[in-house]
Amino acid sequence: MDQLLQHAMSSDVVARQTAETAIEQYVVSRPDDFFNDIFRIAHAEDSTKEMAHMTMLVAKAVILRHWGPEFEQFERPMLGPDTKTNVRRELLNIVGTSASPKVRATAASVVSRIGGNEFPDQWPDLLENNMKLLRSEGVALAGGLELFKELLIDTLREQDFFEIGAFVMSCLLEAADHKEHRLAALKCFHECINFFLMGDDDQLPVLEAIIKGDVNKWCLLFKHVIIHEAEETDLQDEIILTLRDLESAFPSVLAPEIPELFRTVVERVEQCRVSRNVNDELLTHQINLIDMFFRAKGSETIHRSLLDMQVLQRFLDICIAQATIPKELQHLWIDDYNDFVIHEVELAEDIWPRPAVGNLTGDLRHPMILATLIERAKTAQTWLELESILFLITCVLQQLSFESQKLTPNHLSDIAAIVRSATQPELLHARAIITGGYILKYAGSKLSSDTKDQMLKLPFEIQSNASNVVKIAALRNISIGCTVAPEKLRSTQKNMLSLIASLVPESEEETPALLADIMMNILRLNFQDVLMDDQVYSLFFSLVSKDTANIELTVELLSFVEEIFESAEQNPETLPNIYQKLLVPVIQTLANAQASKYEFSSDLQFALDLAAVIFERGAELPDKSRLLQIFHDLVSTCDDPQILQSGSFAYAALLERLGTIELDTNAIQNVLEVAAKLLDPDLDDASGLASGRLVKAIIATFGSELGDVLSEIIIAAGTRLAAAENALLAESLTLLFFDLINRDALTIVNLLADRNILEPVLKKCLATFEVVRGADEIHGSVSALENLYDLEDPRIEAILVNDEALAPRNKILTRSATKNMKFTQVS
Repeated sequence: MDQLLQHAMSSDVVARQTAETAIEQYVVSRPDDFFNDIFRIAHAEDSTKEMAHMTMLVAKAVILRHWGPEFEQFERPMLGPDTKTNVRRELLNIVGTSASPKVRATAASVVSRIGGNEFPDQWPDLLENNMKLLRSEGVALAGGLELFKELLIDTLREQDFFEIGAFVMSCLLEAADHKEHRLAALKCFHECINFFLMGDDDQLPVLEAIIKGDVNKWCLLFKHVIIHEAEETDLQDEIILTLRDLESAFPSVLAPEIPELFRTVVERVEQCRVSRNVNDELLTHQINLIDMFFRAKGSETIHRSLLDMQVLQRFLDICIAQATIPKELQHLWIDDYNDFVIHEVELAEDIWPRPAVGNLTGDLRHPMILATLIERAKTAQTWLELESILFLITCVLQQLSFESQKLTPNHLSDIAAIVRSATQPELLHARAIITGGYILKYAGSKLSSDTKDQMLKLPFEIQSNASNVVKIAALRNISIGCTVAPEKLRSTQKNMLSLIASLVPESEEETPALLADIMMNILRLNFQDVLMDDQVYSLFFSLVSKDTANIELTVELLSFVEEIFESAEQNPETLPNIYQKLLVPVIQTLANAQASKYEFSSDLQFALDLAAVIFERGAELPDKSRLLQIFHDLVSTCDDPQILQSGSFAYAALLERLGTIELDTNAIQNVLEVAAKLLDPDLDDASGLASGRLVKAIIATFGSELGDVLSEIIIAAGTRLAAAENALLAESLTLLFFDLINRDALTIVNLLADRNILEPVLKKCLATFEVVRGADEIHGSVSALENLYDLEDPRIEAILVNDEALAPRNKILTRSATKNMKFTQVS
């Protein structure tokens, strides 16, 4: 056994797998001996920590399989009662004596797994033994804390905790007095709070009584750690998480402690202003904690203290300092404006303090905060300080009602002047332009006409050689202006679109989506003036191609194209031209993708989805034969499931659009090749979702020209349906067969019966019937079932009604009517 465990830890794959197989065989053949060996090795004096840990990992992996039938994974043979007694004793012994934290933690996890089913009936002294460990010290206390945390998660009931709660709270506080046990004790206390949160509302008073007397002592400890043990980041983080959950579970209990906790955390954050060694993530969590204090029960004292202007100014000093752009980002944003965008859309809010400070400043809810920030902006000593203040002003404008702020007309004119004059360096200029947009949005009604015009002109006054950061800031301002003063920006649409186009080549990550959103706002100013501009449609494809991971962007742009179509319908002469302008980049994108055998790309998928929309809307199609050839090449060549899915939908829509036409033999053969690929049972279900729609279109388009091939297509579709596991594929093919049945039920039944697939096809149709979507589709499905019933064919009777009586003749069964009726399986 010793050698097997040694080999199981080996880096040699063959040796490790051989040992694992032998261990499995040993435990299955002699489980009692196996566990006796496990604990012998775990206790051996010459066992290394690694070996002892391995014994516990192996025990954890296999023990429940042979413990008893109460466990889902149980396999015989079962451990004998004496072995079980020994296992319980040995596990508790390891929890309380092992010098290795990993070994103790794994053993505690095994105890909890067993105890989850056995406590209290088969293991009545489990909790008592855990309490003994909590009264101990050193390694035994460490093991007791680990075990109690595990029992809280998997084993204990509310009633158990009621009985021991006060004692446990006392033990945890005592343990937390010792630095080496402090984090483990706090994790236990935190887990107690999570345990309370799962309790019923009527139990909360009892739980609150258990915890109430100790909260003050815990908070004293928290304050000490926050100020004097700043280097203990894991402990600091656990305190923050514990306070959040404590406030959520027992807001009234924590309320008296909120003011002092607030002052302590603010003091710690203030210390970080001068510290060079700051953990940004921890600092962010501390700022978020301050924000929680502002909103917590018991925060009235905090808000009252901030009415003192000196206190408010000191607090804002901290906010301004923590919102200042660090040096490393200053250079990065100039070199890569995409990173600037990531921070602007707050996707980095858990990584650095700035977004958290912005939220915190807005949550102050102070009537003088905006005026105070504007006064600070007038006296800012550096551009970094001014940039930080302008950032906070935008946060306050977004989060507070402008009417709640005590401002004079001079304040607005002052901030407008500051924004207009802040043109250097580029990052300050970008922030000033963005701030101007928010002033326009939230304070526009209070601005004079001249000042409002100045804010609107800000983004258009940038230099032609401005950096990308300044350009994206200008576009953010413009996007706001589109909703605030659309009538004044309509004449600048083409210039704004050119500005977007200049940023696309270097755009990546979140930037393409932001540019697309701004572009849509600009286009909505006046569709009619830009609908015939080729630049507009090329921008769609350029933006999609730059954002390969954002499926939502493709969906949003497709939705926007529909919006364009609806607008153009007001002018019937315009719509056909728009279709043609869009088809040009669609066809070009498909042609470009041919060389790569139509590998996935976001612009290719967008082109295919857009083509399907255009075809479905009945656009006049140029060179129909060429289009069929392009889509045949794509579907027959492509292996990517997503592209194949979109391509087949577009192909089906194209065939539907063509109607009944005459094509040469080669074109018909191409269409049939496509159908054969999509109906191949070996093809991934998701790739063939359009196969039912495609076959229906093939029949409608070519009709009698198909000859005997039609029967083979129907059989292939039936075989595909019988094997389909994807619900959408099954629905597509079911609707095809319901349509065929409504045309000629007997012919279809005979054809399927001759090939021995009548039963699986009809069973799959019935199983899918219930989830068919669309009023016309449901009506057609019900009609198809009626046509099958009317055949009174013994070949389908058993399939449809399962040896029950047939439904009455001429009775149309709706889905609701067939529920709970004996004569049909449709339910």
